[in-house]
Amino acid sequence: METVTSSPQVLVVGAGIVGLACARELADRGLRVDVVDAGTRGAASPASAGLLAPVTEGSERLALARLCAEAARQWRAWADDLEQRTDLRLGFEPCGALAPAIDPGDHDHLERLRRTAETLGEPYERLDAATLRREVPHLSPAVESALLLPTESRVDPRAVLVALTRALDALSVPIHRDRAIHRLQPVRGGIRVEGSGWGLTVPTVVVACGAWTPRVDGLQDLPVHPVKGQLISLEPPGWGWRGTVRSRLCYTLFRPGGRLLVGATVEEAGFDATTTEEARSELLARSRRLFPALRTVPVCDHWAGLRPATRDGFPIIGYRTGTEILVATGHHRNGILLAPWTAGCVADAVLGTAPPPGPLSPERFFQ
Repeated sequence: METVTSSPQVLVVGAGIVGLACARELADRGLRVDVVDAGTRGAASPASAGLLAPVTEGSERLALARLCAEAARQWRAWADDLEQRTDLRLGFEPCGALAPAIDPGDHDHLERLRRTAETLGEPYERLDAATLRREVPHLSPAVESALLLPTESRVDPRAVLVALTRALDALSVPIHRDRAIHRLQPVRGGIRVEGSGWGLTVPTVVVACGAWTPRVDGLQDLPVHPVKGQLISLEPPGWGWRGTVRSRLCYTLFRPGGRLLVGATVEEAGFDATTTEEARSELLARSRRLFPALRTVPVCDHWAGLRPATRDGFPIIGYRTGTEILVATGHHRNGILLAPWTAGCVADAVLGTAPPPGPLSPERFFQ
């Protein structure tokens, strides 16, 4: 049984935000595209918080911060275009991020953030205790200072998935759900793709199936592994501050409708996507250190996702040598942020207008 009824020029494997963004960009540029997705439990995209945060996510690695900053600059125009085409809201907000110092080591952390922001040309502002008490009165009195990063943003990943699906429907790009890929093999005329009870040969395959990439026969050698993240959401706490808070304890951010998200754990747990009482208690305790008023606010949801991480911490974007298998995975904590940028790189590579970014090639692990 063939899983596709058309004759796609490109088959995208994976219907997370990276895969759907790549499919949309390729179709927008005139290619025939199909998407297949295994529907695996624990996918990263719908579980993500949706932070678009190049400074706070990249403060430990300047090269990653530069990459994330370049991607972040594309987000507003990309979101505006997707919203206009689909008439759907993505929850995109340049709400700013507040990085508070509550423990002794936090002051060094804030200084690293400040230096990163300065290097990237991003604005920042130091806030003293008096300003914090006035602007964020529910913040713990133990917080003596904070760094405000006004350009850091957020988006609702589940809303983005819905919008991308609608956009692909308008472009006549089918998404075949519950179609696991078992094997990719270069053959004469392209790539042979095989799954349970189906197979086809296509000119090009874009692999965007996240942490599950090495489970595909033909890609087992790629050093991609799952890193579990658990999050909780709380009922609307009813205070005025609506920005994101990024501390070393946890992060908090608001969703449209007022619910407060708290995240996220970082766990090496294989492909286990179950939630645990231990993680729930830890996230609650950490958020309540920052905001004591949360002690009376009930939890309304708890979930987990599996981020695709690589051995060196950078994403993989590029062809396997001698094949038309283009890998786009390994984005770890920055898949939402990097999705539009990745889609542009993938489309450029498939159409031959620009090569994939050399430093992110999958072959870097085998040289």
